[in-house]
Amino acid sequence: MKDYLTPTAILHHRREDTLTLDERSSLNYLMACIDDMDRVRRRSPAHRWARTAREIEEIARRVGDLTEAESDLSAAQRAWVAAQVTGPVNSFQRDRLEAIPGWRW
Repeated sequence: MKDYLTPTAILHHRREDTLTLDERSSLNYLMACIDDMDRVRRRSPAHRWARTAREIEEIARRVGDLTEAESDLSAAQRAWVAAQVTGPVNSFQRDRLEAIPGWRW
């Protein structure tokens, strides 16, 4: 499994004023994923994104990979996957998505 946590986590050691917009966004999404792992429920876009990524990964792992999971995904989840492929994502999001078995850009 791809390590999607460490590359962004090390950014916590840098001064905030030295971070790029992508790095700041990545840290925000990393913290949302950590909250989700701890079952902390928040409603920000980053938290909704983290929760959806986890739910999709759970389905993909249960059936083998994402390509085999399509029939198990809801219409909203399939639309979310398509939006990630075509929409802008930060570096952390890209790494997080690539940790889902069968993820394809």
